[in-house]
Amino acid sequence: MHTRSAAVILMVSVITGLTCCDKTGAGNEVIVDSSNHVVAVRLSPEDAEKSGVKLGSLTEKEVEKWVSCTGSLVLSREGRMVVSAPAPGIIRMFNCSAGDSVKEGSVLAGLESTEFIRLQQEFLDAENQIAYFREEYKRQGELTVENATSVRKMQMAQRDYQSSEIQMNALRLLLKAYGVCPDSLKPDQLSSLFFIRAPQSGYVIQVNSALGSYADLGEELFVLGKNHRLLLKLTVPEQSLPYLKKGQVIDFSLLHDSVQTYQAIMYDPVNPVDPNRHTSDIYSKLTSQNDRFLPGIPVKARFRTNTGISLYVQKRVVLHDAGHEYLFVMNQGYFEKVQVKTGDSQGELTEIIDFPPGLNKDSVVVEGIHYLDSLLQKR
Repeated sequence: MHTRSAAVILMVSVITGLTCCDKTGAGNEVIVDSSNHVVAVRLSPEDAEKSGVKLGSLTEKEVEKWVSCTGSLVLSREGRMVVSAPAPGIIRMFNCSAGDSVKEGSVLAGLESTEFIRLQQEFLDAENQIAYFREEYKRQGELTVENATSVRKMQMAQRDYQSSEIQMNALRLLLKAYGVCPDSLKPDQLSSLFFIRAPQSGYVIQVNSALGSYADLGEELFVLGKNHRLLLKLTVPEQSLPYLKKGQVIDFSLLHDSVQTYQAIMYDPVNPVDPNRHTSDIYSKLTSQNDRFLPGIPVKARFRTNTGISLYVQKRVVLHDAGHEYLFVMNQGYFEKVQVKTGDSQGELTEIIDFPPGLNKDSVVVEGIHYLDSLLQKR
């Protein structure tokens, strides 16, 4: 509700003819808006004497200006690890849930795969073949020394041995990718089930499959993260962006715990502005770690912009009505109820934002506020 100038107030008073309204007390003059709501009142001498109304001033204080914003903790790219299916198969077991802490090498899930059976078979076959080709290469070498065979046969044996060695080493690496020790395989102990293990210690951020579901080769099954790779991501209004600079300190707290305050250091103050939201996403590095820090946790934050003059008034002077905040201000003999916004508090003082232009900062009602408000409510 914006204020009116003295001329407008007096004009409305004359036009409406409300120079005396019995509902507010004899001799009191009131101003109403287009909805017939009383917005200002002039007290009669009798009411002025008994009301206890006193005027005071808004206090000007030099204060540090801060910008408040919201955001969340997010993982940096370096702290994010995707665990994919190394072969197509069916998920037969889970050994973790989202939010669980895991150690490097611990079992995350069990996958049943015919591809795994084939790989074990090929490795054992390659192991048998390389033993044969090794002996054949050795034999042909001995015969060549004795001139009992040709050099060509020895070279062919060498080629076969080296090819089988390459094949077995490749299969050995594939088995290790499955988390299987190749030397532990036995011909009578083949299995269709292999275990998917954590490639790093951390915690499970996401589980992207369900028990009994089919997973394709390379399908993302889990997302793991490390706590020490978290960043602070803030959504900052575009009008506050000029105040940001690299290395700036950000104070923040978890949304569900406003008592404990933490800090982060801004390292990326230049990011595109969303044309629809008129905001920009800003990233900062945390200065300390905490077990309570997890990706996705919402936070509230603030950062210093500059030093300026702010207006303050006693908290008790501010009226709260229907979700809005008001002050009473004397304007050309009328006590006018004007809507304001409050900001930060300092002890018993609260900051007044958007004080209506044209009104006198030295004519704020500091005593008798509720009496004046009761007169307006009677209307």
